[in-house]
Amino acid sequence: MRAILLLLLTSFSILSQGQTIYVNQTATGSNDGSSWTNAYTTLQAALAALPSSSANQIWIAKGTYKPHATNRAASFTISSADAKLYGGFAGNETQLSERIVGANETILSGDLLGNDDSNITYVNSSRDDNSYTVLSVLGDNVELDGLTIAGGNSNGASGSATEARYGGGIYKNPATRNLTITNCKLIRNFSKEAGGAISAGFSATGSTGTFTMNNCVFSENLSAIGGVLYTANTGTLALTFSVSNSIFSKNKAIDTNAAATGYAGSSMWLRSYGSTASIISNFTNCTFVDNVDSGSASGMTNSNRATLALTKNTNSNHISNISNCVFWGNKAASGTIARPIGGFIESMISSATIKNSIDETNFTGITLSGTSANTSNSNPLFTNLSSSDYTLTSSSPAVDTGNNANVIGTTDLFGNQRIINTTVDMGAYEFQGCVAPYNINVNLITDTTANVTWSIGGTSALNVDLVYVLSGQPISSGAPITGISVNNYSLTGLTPNTNYDVYLMSNCPSSSNSGWSLAFTFKTLWLGPIYVNHLATGLNDGSSWANAFTTLDEALLNMTPMGQIRVAQGIYKPSTSGLADSKKATFLIPTNAKIYGGFN
Repeated sequence: MRAILLLLLTSFSILSQGQTIYVNQTATGSNDGSSWTNAYTTLQAALAALPSSSANQIWIAKGTYKPHATNRAASFTISSADAKLYGGFAGNETQLSERIVGANETILSGDLLGNDDSNITYVNSSRDDNSYTVLSVLGDNVELDGLTIAGGNSNGASGSATEARYGGGIYKNPATRNLTITNCKLIRNFSKEAGGAISAGFSATGSTGTFTMNNCVFSENLSAIGGVLYTANTGTLALTFSVSNSIFSKNKAIDTNAAATGYAGSSMWLRSYGSTASIISNFTNCTFVDNVDSGSASGMTNSNRATLALTKNTNSNHISNISNCVFWGNKAASGTIARPIGGFIESMISSATIKNSIDETNFTGITLSGTSANTSNSNPLFTNLSSSDYTLTSSSPAVDTGNNANVIGTTDLFGNQRIINTTVDMGAYEFQGCVAPYNINVNLITDTTANVTWSIGGTSALNVDLVYVLSGQPISSGAPITGISVNNYSLTGLTPNTNYDVYLMSNCPSSSNSGWSLAFTFKTLWLGPIYVNHLATGLNDGSSWANAFTTLDEALLNMTPMGQIRVAQGIYKPSTSGLADSKKATFLIPTNAKIYGGFN
């Protein structure tokens, strides 16, 4: 009996730990999170299913998800330790590596009524319905990856819950020690007091803590303190805060003489504030552009008109390292250039090392101990500053002038190769020359048509050429479609049940081109009967008895609306792949399907 009980407990542990939980708001299966077919249709249900401490992953398909229909105080809450939330899935991936970052946006939105306008201001009636905080992180060692978090509105009255006044996008429990944010966008979030997009306190006891943000976009966030981020280390941690390959644009810290006690840091206020607390902050290959700090209030000085407000108190320590970064167009409300680094005049950070970076003032007037090397105030020559295209032109002084020793990762914010030639560029984007289209995808596939979409990563491509061929055939066997000026193209006249390869090429100024992209392969649908025979030895594509699918699951996955399946004699069982409980395996029959058995 004890052996049986032990076996049952062990089995339960295996099912409880390290599982992938699926979320897709359009799923039509059993809604238990066990697969894409049976995915939870709400993120709240998936979060509730997490054990209190687990290594579980939640995979979230594209779409917009909201914490509640009407309750502003509700937020997506991660209570479990070690949880990982991944967004950006099409809804058919079996491996994380199959996810195409940036292609299938997963939005966690606080705009409960869907009526937000484009104005990010302290008073905005269109946002009165919005969630105070979109996402609350209560568990330790949480990872967020591939999410867009928008529309948080922490405008709660003084004395209300902390989450109602701090961190419109993300509120992190100060008692936790570690948080990682990767491949995320935090846009148009507001906080009345601190941390427009993120409030991440650290009051935990212990030796070390980490807060890491990689490959992220922070844009149009607003707060009194820290337009994007407010972080205060008030515990006993030695906190390492690192940001890389990220862009901060059009964020604001505005002095309204309301609620908060000081106003600083259009992008962030990072504060070491415990008698034994310390922070090492690292900024690598980041771009800070078009951010606004409105300046001083009571007890503040003009040094607080800063993009980064990095401070410490008398007994704590804060050392900052800045490498391969670009600060440009960051202003005070009056139009005065904002310093890249500032803080309370009586509590500057301990030291700063600034290398291979650009700032309009060349980092002058900053009373910080530390070193600087290879800095300048040269115009970085963005591709189009007025239209918010912050990629670099070929003549930019930021090209090939960074420091390779400090590079993090192999790709830039667009997912392009990080080091071109031999030396890394400054800023979030690596100049690629004439870049081939990326994020290529094919959708709306029928038996004879398909729609191709793609992205052009901030290059100055004027138009795109496209060619499609039968899979495996050389590019030269197809006829190029030239001069496409939009980011999609509809293919017609295709052959049913056929594999095709699609290639794209950018055409850039000076008669240069990117060369053909890697092939993207897709298959047209078969509208005739789909054949199934577990003994078939042909192509396994369902097009005939000879080439029949050998499983009924494959036929159902390839079935079109109003389709017909013909199944030869034999025994067929549903697939258990990816299921923690094999008893939940089932054949899922779509609406209006016709399935005929009894064939020889």
